[in-house]
This record gives sequence, structure tokens and C-alpha cells, in this order.
Amino acid sequence: MGEGVLRLLTPVAIIVVLGAIYILIRLLALWLRARASGAPVPIARIVRMATLRVNPRPVVDAYAIAATAGVDATLEDIENHAMMGGRLQRTVIACAAAKKADVDLPFTMARAMDLTGRDPMEVAQDLIRAKRDGDREAAAAVNAGTAHELIGKEAEVSVAVAPPGLVIVDGQRVDAICSTGYIKKNAKVRITAAKDNMVIVEPVAEP
Repeated sequence: MGEGVLRLLTPVAIIVVLGAIYILIRLLALWLRARASGAPVPIARIVRMATLRVNPRPVVDAYAIAATAGVDATLEDIENHAMMGGRLQRTVIACAAAKKADVDLPFTMARAMDLTGRDPMEVAQDLIRAKRDGDREAAAAVNAGTAHELIGKEAEVSVAVAPPGLVIVDGQRVDAICSTGYIKKNAKVRITAAKDNMVIVEPVAEP
């Protein structure tokens, strides 16, 4: 009986060993790929991701994009975003596009938007479009005195406030920030304070 059991277990053991070798080869290939991209990831970190059931390939690819584009995201930031079920590629590419256009979209903010169901790419496109169309130049024309005079007025968001964005008040575009983290385009807001030539807004409750 012992020999029969051994015969049955031998093929299983061979399959397990071959499977382990295959996985190891894939992980080593991913490690080499990361090194070649200029954004090296320790092999131990890749193995750790795999053991935690986090697909390491999207993490490595997203980290390479972030490192190449100069996005303010660490490997740990990207790995945590993957563990929380975030859309890595879309979030990182949104930050990279904003960075290339010299628009401020921190990874922490893009990550928060992604995890709450908002589209960081859409926000990045809005910010880039605003800059391209000259909205930022128009907003920059508002001086600190004018910004303070707007306190208490209601405005409409023209570029998602996330937290930097633009609002339209009395027909003029004004740079805005908010303490709530994100206010979508076309939302109604109230100006509660001013800082230099920028206004601070909060959402207006819908009736």
C-alpha cells in the first residue's frame, strides 16, 4: 500500500514543484522588468504582494509610470491603492497627465477620488482643459482685495474643486479650494473665506 500511495503522490509533487518554478520565473521576470524600467522593486516586495493576493504586475507597471512622470507616489502608496481595489493605471496616468501639463493633482487626492467612485482622469482633463483655454489666466487676474469681497456669495464650480479648482461668481472665474476634498463641476458652492487671490468654498445644500 505504501508504494501505491507513493506512486500517486509523486506526480502531484512534480506538478507542485513545476508550478512553483513557473511562478518564481514569472516573479523574477517582473523584477527584471521593473529594473529595466528605471523603477526597481525589490524581489521580496514582489513575492510579498503575490502572497497577499495582490497582483504585482499592475503595481510594478503603475510604479514605473509614476517614477518616469515624476508623480508624487511611492511604491507603498501604489501597493496600498491596489490592496484597496483602486484603479491603478487610471489614477497614476491621470496624475502623470496633470504633471506633464503643469497642473497640480497630487496622487493622494487622485487616489481618494478613485476610491470614492470619482474619476481622477476626468478631473485631470478638466484641469488641463482649463489651463489650455486660459481660465487660469483669467482667474489670476482676481486680486486679494476682490477675493475678500466675494465672501458670502454663491458661485458655480466650472472646474472640479479637488481641492484646487475654479468657480464662476458674478461672471468671473476665480481660483478656489475646498476643505471637503472634492466638489464636482456645475455644483453650487458658497464662498466662506479668501486666501490671497483664492477663495475657499463649501457645497451649498440642495433643497
